[in-house]
Amino acid sequence: MMRWKQAVWVQLASLACGLMAASPAVAQGWPALEVADFKAVGGGAQDAAVLIGIDDYAFMPDVVGAEANARAWEQWLRKGRQVPGSNIRRLLGADVDRSQVQRAVDDAVRRVGKDGTLYFVFVGHGAPARRQENQEAEPFLLLGDTKKSLESFAQRGVGVESELSVWLRPAAAKGAKVVAVLDACFTGKAQGGGDLIAGAQFAALSSMAAPAALTLLSATSSKDITGPLPGGARPAFSYLVLAALRGWGDQNTDGTVTVQEAVDFAATVMLDAQRPEQPSFSGKNVDLAKSGGERVPAYRNWLGWVATAPVVRAPILGAENNIATLAAQADRLEAEHKAAEEAARAKAERLRVEAERKASEERRQADKLVATKRRAEEAAAALAEAKAAESKRLVAEAQAALDQQAQRDFAPIERFVRSPSDLGRPALEAYLSTYGDSSMTVDGVRHRLAVGQVGRVRAALASPTTSAPSPSTTRQSRLNADELSVEEETNVGDSSGGLGLGLGVGGAAVAALGAGVALNVLARDLVNSTETVHTDRDAWRSARVDLASAETMANWSYVMLGLGGVAAGLALWLAIDNESSSVMLVPIENGGTLTCTGRWSL
Repeated sequence: MMRWKQAVWVQLASLACGLMAASPAVAQGWPALEVADFKAVGGGAQDAAVLIGIDDYAFMPDVVGAEANARAWEQWLRKGRQVPGSNIRRLLGADVDRSQVQRAVDDAVRRVGKDGTLYFVFVGHGAPARRQENQEAEPFLLLGDTKKSLESFAQRGVGVESELSVWLRPAAAKGAKVVAVLDACFTGKAQGGGDLIAGAQFAALSSMAAPAALTLLSATSSKDITGPLPGGARPAFSYLVLAALRGWGDQNTDGTVTVQEAVDFAATVMLDAQRPEQPSFSGKNVDLAKSGGERVPAYRNWLGWVATAPVVRAPILGAENNIATLAAQADRLEAEHKAAEEAARAKAERLRVEAERKASEERRQADKLVATKRRAEEAAAALAEAKAAESKRLVAEAQAALDQQAQRDFAPIERFVRSPSDLGRPALEAYLSTYGDSSMTVDGVRHRLAVGQVGRVRAALASPTTSAPSPSTTRQSRLNADELSVEEETNVGDSSGGLGLGLGVGGAAVAALGAGVALNVLARDLVNSTETVHTDRDAWRSARVDLASAETMANWSYVMLGLGGVAAGLALWLAIDNESSSVMLVPIENGGTLTCTGRWSL
């Protein structure tokens, strides 16, 4: 900070000792840019521009040179930037009004490309105004038909924030850069310090910040007044920004002039020319255009920048006042520098706080993710445990049901397990096939079901068996009726009863058939006898009665024949069923066997 301040004071001292010329001499160095040649740098094929310059106001003081500056900008856009002429709208003189400005801006917004730049240049009067009492004051551009009243300023002027930025916003929305150069004073003063409205009290502007999507270059701060070039007859700021684009402001010689470089060049000229204006910009520091590559002309010597010739040092009247002015400017710059440093520190602090907040949020999200993962794992474990318990329950229920069924099926063959024989082997093998390798599948997992009797059945099948006795041995078996179980006796009785029933039904069938045949023969004889012709009426009536009786007997004979046929079929079925019944030898505990015919179920 001290080194910077010392450098400023060194410059001020050098300026105080080296001033040697009056304003008329300095004015000889300013070239007329509106008729100068511009180097074609290109890049403006998608650009568009609105250029407004008002020299002769109908109701307010003139702004000498405003229209010349607007024409100079047009020459640079056409020849240097090479913007199509149809994309440039130039409005000059006292006839410029709000509707013309709005139409020109709308046309430029429509024509500018998404990769182009829209230039809005205004050279004329400005003032703070508000359209309603409850609104905050904003900078207004005063057009050619504006009258000397606050109401006219608001009604016929163009509000920079409420109107101009809104009109230009669609260009930024399509991707184009929007740059506004405002060479006007917004304190209510004319060039040179006179009042635009005598005795009027203008509202103070809080700042000259650029509206959204707009890069704003302003000739002064919200509290300064503008003026012409030193000793010249044209507004200074718009002239110096255009001169910077010719190459005078390309400070780093990279071939491109940025907004910051153009404003710095204008501010340097103003400072060295002992002018109070402080040009500034707000918004993005975009590239204005390619540099024309032109070197700064020799008029710098007259401003004390370069001493290429001997300098006659002589006291200058009022030098003390000049030094005081420059010192005040240096103090103001130092204050602004401090403010910038403070703003930078505040921004750094905000960034640090934001970084900590983001880090804390990331940690919180990570912890939340870990907790969610843990809950998911716990839920999965609980689900697996519940599935295992359910599977265990299902297997237990299936095992219990299987044990009950196996026990019921084991009861009839238990005698063959106790006393293995060839006759019981098929039943044992069937039991082993059914229950020997029992299992069930739950959720894709196979569970083996064990039946306790299977081991006994396997052992019985593996042990020596008793051969089956011959039929003669069966018929001669020495058995007592008391040695038979109740079930065996019942089975034997059922077998003999079935045979007897079959014989009885067969006999009934034979009797029914015989009766049917006899009735049929008798009926036929009666019919034959009634076929004799009778002349006697009584005899004819008797014959008709006999014929009806014969027909009735014939019908009953058919019924008896049918019943006989049914009975014969039933008897035949019983006989066949009895003959096809299996023979089973049931071992008795005392060593004998019992031969049983008929149906048996284990």
